[in-house]
Amino acid sequence: MESYNTMNKTLLFILALTVATARGAVEYTEAEGAGSGKTEAVAVVAALRACVAQVCGVDIAGDTNLSIVSVTLAGNGGDKSKVSEKLRHRVSESTKGRVASYQILDVNPNAADGVTARVSAKIARYLDPQTQRKRLALVPFRAAADGFIVSGKKVPAADITSELSQALAVNLVSARKFAVLDREYLNEISREHQLIASSAVSDDELCKLGALAGADYLVCGTLRDFTTASEALTVPGAGGATVAQLTGGAALGLRILDVATSQIKFADSLNFRLLLAGAGQSTSMELCDIAAAGLAQKIMEAIYPLMVISADGGEVVLNQGGEMVRAGARYELFTFGAEMIDPVTGESLGRREKKCATVEIVESKPKFSEARVLEQTGDLAELLKQGKIAARPQK
Repeated sequence: MESYNTMNKTLLFILALTVATARGAVEYTEAEGAGSGKTEAVAVVAALRACVAQVCGVDIAGDTNLSIVSVTLAGNGGDKSKVSEKLRHRVSESTKGRVASYQILDVNPNAADGVTARVSAKIARYLDPQTQRKRLALVPFRAAADGFIVSGKKVPAADITSELSQALAVNLVSARKFAVLDREYLNEISREHQLIASSAVSDDELCKLGALAGADYLVCGTLRDFTTASEALTVPGAGGATVAQLTGGAALGLRILDVATSQIKFADSLNFRLLLAGAGQSTSMELCDIAAAGLAQKIMEAIYPLMVISADGGEVVLNQGGEMVRAGARYELFTFGAEMIDPVTGESLGRREKKCATVEIVESKPKFSEARVLEQTGDLAELLKQGKIAARPQK
């Protein structure tokens, strides 16, 4: 029993350490700003918005909801101290804690607008290491049919697309290149936000609530076909004997949308046809895992290509690892040449590429992978000094 309790304490300590490491922090910055308005309250609000813009950027300042503050500091002969306190409460509430505190430095008449106020404010900014990365939102996959045949039975399309989305999320998170945002459980997230907002919580928590990240890219797609079956395959050199073998196939359409421009950054159709192991998990889950790995590879190639970061003799190190890069996989390496420009549109068409090596992954670590060189046409270390070297799966 004692060893069991010790193990539990150890697990709890590791979990706490992991959470503490992954958790973002709230940073407070002092800022001064000025604003004008017809009343002192309106001028103070404008000055606070200027303070938020200094610390968090103009976009965040524009999203900061200060417009609901409608009280005046000297309205109808009321107690100015009470009205001022009411204003502070509304500012803290409406900005979700982003304006932690503030002090009015001075208020002066302004012939054009009424008054100009200058304030000093403590502005909270939630810093999350994950959201410093490109933000990728996974939209639940659509299906071309209401169900698909798996091992002779019709399975609801929603079950398969859910498995596919989960497997894709696992692959992309393991790549450690994206902040992967959830778009499948928005209702649950919204209810949690409403619970926090309606409770007596600290300014830190309110600030985090206001930091709901938007996506840089949306990943969406359509599952057009999905099937697994048992086929009789002839065994070579066994006198025509046959064995039952599980086979699977999937056809998907993939799109990556740039949220800022609504442009399609990448679009492709993928088809998978392969033998399945059929051991230890359902055939549909196995096929989803394989399809998700292929999808994740395409997404990474479109946004963050696999690159060589060092080369030494017959060994190279690549900038990705985790589930995305498997030991034993082979890649071709390419150097970049001159950029090509479309003479009609003036847009870049990419760069000319030249194959310089073939490598095989020896070990895949969480953030990078190591490979050995199978063949090369030049000194990779020298080529890397001259420019970037990309890696693509060998076809």
